[in-house]
Amino acid sequence: PVARARLDGPDLITENGLRIQRVQELPFQVLPYFDVALTIPGTNTAELGCAAKPYVIALHIRAFVGGGGLAGILERLPLGDRLKGRLRQRKFNRLRFTSLPNQLAAREIAPEVVVKGDTGNLEQTLLDLLTNRIEQERMGNELRLAMGESGAAKRLAELIAREVAR
Repeated sequence: PVARARLDGPDLITENGLRIQRVQELPFQVLPYFDVALTIPGTNTAELGCAAKPYVIALHIRAFVGGGGLAGILERLPLGDRLKGRLRQRKFNRLRFTSLPNQLAAREIAPEVVVKGDTGNLEQTLLDLLTNRIEQERMGNELRLAMGESGAAKRLAELIAREVAR
């Protein structure tokens, strides 16, 4: 609600001139084609982590942060902004991190930037990561480690097959 940007075809251009290519395809279709993602909290952070793709999360204190429980139910009701703002602030304070890889690692691997006024801090974080290949590689490796060893679906299928065979 406070950031200024305009759409230019599929791209988002901030008031400071940063061009961000918007992609709304299935993740597996675009993962090989980008170096860094700008994203919001959700399943996508787990997918990016498993693929070792560095990302930056953009958050706003008034933005919806999903989840269950009573707070999640109240979030979806047409309540006043003041009450929802307090609920969101409590959730941010309790979560510490909104990204699954960061939660699993219990530390910030991928930056989670809260945009309060202009987008300057978000843009700088993105630019710093975009221009530093060593940091991209380090972050990608740490994200993959935080998400754990690959092959979970195969191991689950093997476990089910063994149990059925009993």
